[in-house]
Amino acid sequence: MTGHTGHIVTLVLSPFFRFDGPMPGHPPGDRAVILACSVRSLREYILDAQCGCGRCVHYPLGLMAAGGLGALTIASLIVQLRCKNCGQRPVRVALLEHGAAGARGIPGGSGWIVPLVGED
Repeated sequence: MTGHTGHIVTLVLSPFFRFDGPMPGHPPGDRAVILACSVRSLREYILDAQCGCGRCVHYPLGLMAAGGLGALTIASLIVQLRCKNCGQRPVRVALLEHGAAGARGIPGGSGWIVPLVGED
């Protein structure tokens, strides 16, 4: 989604609740914006990493933020990723709206995917 900056909405329902983020159904930005974001700011999404050996791992960013990695940028997190099978860096990394994004025949599989590393 090169060139797409997303649609940001601010919703204030009360003085105690405020939502700042992408509108539902839209990615939080293009590749460059996402790579510069903190893990904490994208905590509702999934990072999908695929290794050349065939291993694929979904990293829930909310759990990573809660585990002390919230201040890292997505780019700095990706640089640290290693495959548990072969020790290599992932060949493809993407940000997913949810775990079923892109899956065919699965309810909710139509969620967006933003490629970050590797093939588009």
